[in-house]
Amino acid sequence: RRLPESISSVEIRRCEKLGALPSDMHKLNSLQDLDIRECPSIVSFPEEGFPTNLTSLAIGEDMKMLYKGLVQWGLHRLTSLRWLLIERCDESECFPDGMMGMTLPTSLVHLNIVEFQKLKNLSSSSSGFHSLTSLRRLLIQDCPNLTSLPKVGLPSSLLDLCIFNCPNLTSLPKVGLPSSLLELTIFDCPKLRKECKRDKGKGWSKIANIPMFLIDDTDSEEEQTPV
Repeated sequence: RRLPESISSVEIRRCEKLGALPSDMHKLNSLQDLDIRECPSIVSFPEEGFPTNLTSLAIGEDMKMLYKGLVQWGLHRLTSLRWLLIERCDESECFPDGMMGMTLPTSLVHLNIVEFQKLKNLSSSSSGFHSLTSLRRLLIQDCPNLTSLPKVGLPSSLLDLCIFNCPNLTSLPKVGLPSSLLELTIFDCPKLRKECKRDKGKGWSKIANIPMFLIDDTDSEEEQTPV
């Protein structure tokens, strides 16, 4: 059976025997939201790709082959994409991975990077975060080997930055955080927490003027409160 051409949202979860997505997915011109997770038997990407009218895409939890196919096809071809979640399916040490020719859509407003086990740094290239001129919210979560954020800084459009459980992330970008930033949340990042300690950390001056920030403090009962 084919999916109806008028369908606007598709969610596929825990279909362990599903081996492939429909080959004519690119024809679903009304499809805006696509969520595919925990379907480990999918080993290929549709030859004609995804419909370029997608506005929301989630790929996660052991979908490595599908994700690799998407990157090779060209994630940047999703020119209407505003929300993106990639979870536990990227094995690169750098994101986006220039070695794979990966470029993110400049239309992105929300980007969620979750459980990149080998990730060490976020790209500073012209096709990396610097090109995301529409990005408003960035979530980085459960990346145990991440040590650095983009050296050239984060997009000047960013309003909300959340970093959770990145224990080896040691510092914020040398150039600081964008002046547009309104909210900063840091949890379970002990090295970064020390760097941003109020009045004492080397990175304190980079966050002191952010209107709202929350940093966990597991070393004492005193909670770091927003300014």
